Amino acid sequence: MDSFATLRDKVSAYFSNLGFYVGEDHEDELRENPLIKRWRRDNGCDWRLQCAAIVYPTRSSADMLGSGTLFTLHNNRSTRSAVLVPGAVTRFFSGTPNSISVDTHHFWLGSANWLAGDLAKYLSKEGKHAILLSLDDTVTGVKSNPYLSDEERLLALDAAANAYLPSPASFPALSSSLKSQLGMEVWTALSRSTQEFLISGIVAFDRLDGASTVQLEASGPAILLSKALEDTVVRRLMLPFRRFIASSGTGISSSGDGRLNKLREYALGGQNKKLELGTFASQLAHLATGDTSNLPPAGVAYLAFIQTLSDPDFVQHELADQLLHVTRSFRNPAAHPEVLDFPQLHSYIRLLLGHSGAEGLLPRIVTASKSK
Repeated sequence: MDSFATLRDKVSAYFSNLGFYVGEDHEDELRENPLIKRWRRDNGCDWRLQCAAIVYPTRSSADMLGSGTLFTLHNNRSTRSAVLVPGAVTRFFSGTPNSISVDTHHFWLGSANWLAGDLAKYLSKEGKHAILLSLDDTVTGVKSNPYLSDEERLLALDAAANAYLPSPASFPALSSSLKSQLGMEVWTALSRSTQEFLISGIVAFDRLDGASTVQLEASGPAILLSKALEDTVVRRLMLPFRRFIASSGTGISSSGDGRLNKLREYALGGQNKKLELGTFASQLAHLATGDTSNLPPAGVAYLAFIQTLSDPDFVQHELADQLLHVTRSFRNPAAHPEVLDFPQLHSYIRLLLGHSGAEGLLPRIVTASKSK
């Protein structure tokens, strides 16, 4: 929230201290010619509204790749720029923040992410000033697009989240760590898709961890972790219920009570698409009662199904609240135009995987849904 003039001075000082090189002349060292001087004499743009520079880690990098890293400072409080700030950003700040964008050759992507994080730390004075760091403009753009429905937004975020990793990718050390934390029995009970979602989410988490001293937009990894949870719920508690109803041969009769109609439609196959996590949790919440005598037939059928599982009490009375908490606190904020920050992501991982001897939600669902 500093003035644009202050932002210019700070960024110039940052690159001067690092000793990077700037501009078309690769011999032009920043320590000898700070950016602030170049911007003042640059006639190509109004330096009160926007300043830009291409920086190179070394002189030779420009010769080898023909491209460096472009840093552009935007005065978003000017009448020309304020409307360009994404809604996901303005919801975090009390006013219109100024911003810096980074564009780089793909060979320097890892270095550019490091530079963006290090510059954010420098500007925030290790967290004393509010700085929002987003390493994925695609995710921020999807979150702040007011013309997308929730379903379209989630589909776009799924695609963006999957792009975090090259394909195919293997992380044997991380897989071993997750097996140790969750236990081999739980790990092998998870589908291959769930395992890949978890690994992808942890890799993305590690990618952001170094920049956690500033306010960090972390929706991408949260979407991946939500996919891991949702895939487990579908495979352990939805599809088996559909098979249970099919094998009974009795179906589920209709009634005037529509509270569990979505669960009934899914179980009978009329709704081929899986129930989303929040929808399933809302259906399950109707069963968390001591008096089940007035439940519609779908509720009676689901209670009969969970009696075949190892811990029906957890599924009936505890799971709905935990899934609704995940939906409201992590999954939905990751999809909607509000910031999901790194501490929230950290809490989400601890909730799913467990910590300090406490069992995580993911292994809890796996053990509770085993057949008797």
